[in-house]
Amino acid sequence: MAKRTEHYFIPAKDDYYDYNCNIFSDAITQIQDEWQKENKPLIDRAIKEIKDAEYEWDNMCGVLENDEAMMNSSFLQRRAQGEVEAKRKRLYLSLYAQFFHQMVSKIEAVTVAVITRNDGYDGDRFDRNVLYAFGARAATTEQERIKELKGFSEYDKLYTIWHFIKHNSKSTYEAVLNLCPEILQKDPWNEKELRKYKQGDLAIFYIHFTNELIEQLLDGVKTFFKEFCRLVFGEDYDEAQWNYTKYFMKQVNSEIDGIRNPLGLPWWI
Repeated sequence: MAKRTEHYFIPAKDDYYDYNCNIFSDAITQIQDEWQKENKPLIDRAIKEIKDAEYEWDNMCGVLENDEAMMNSSFLQRRAQGEVEAKRKRLYLSLYAQFFHQMVSKIEAVTVAVITRNDGYDGDRFDRNVLYAFGARAATTEQERIKELKGFSEYDKLYTIWHFIKHNSKSTYEAVLNLCPEILQKDPWNEKELRKYKQGDLAIFYIHFTNELIEQLLDGVKTFFKEFCRLVFGEDYDEAQWNYTKYFMKQVNSEIDGIRNPLGLPWWI
């Protein structure tokens, strides 16, 4: 507003979603809500529904001595419980991986949509290099680069993990190992070492999925896209929350409604 030269303030945009940063931010906020309110509770509930193993040791009495029956029962129960824990882990990793894949797919879909509407992008494939090339071409200052933006590390980590989940290859594992080894599973027999990966092994069994990982990545990626839109489109996220015509129209209409309908009665009464 301080830069205007006219007597009257004219909003920079017409609609909230004329700002690219609002499109990115709202899409990621929706994913965060889906995770916290739907997917995570569903995963927690599904894991809890798998009951602990039970074994009646006294059924062996008469076949074995009491102490032998108890020892045998204890062994069988530990083995059965181990199978239960393995089943829980498989389900946990599967559900986390499914959400992770869907999460990144949605973020990429929004990215393609934003670049297409601003650049007329009509390529038949998309990868991160398209985003980097678009950003480098549209950037207003050459000193700033896409990979130096705040939140890029989470964006990079997001894609690197996703590629490992999709491709289950040695090269994608090495990419995760080099970028973010802290998210890889430890060797169950040696906590000081990581699990040894073999080409073609299912990637989800090598990633340490947690709620904290999901939240950290989404928070960071949201920040990255706000910074990306500042650099590439010259958008200020805070200003984008109000500097559009429909925002002021809503305020005006709200004042009018307050005068016409001070009790706030619904329109059908």
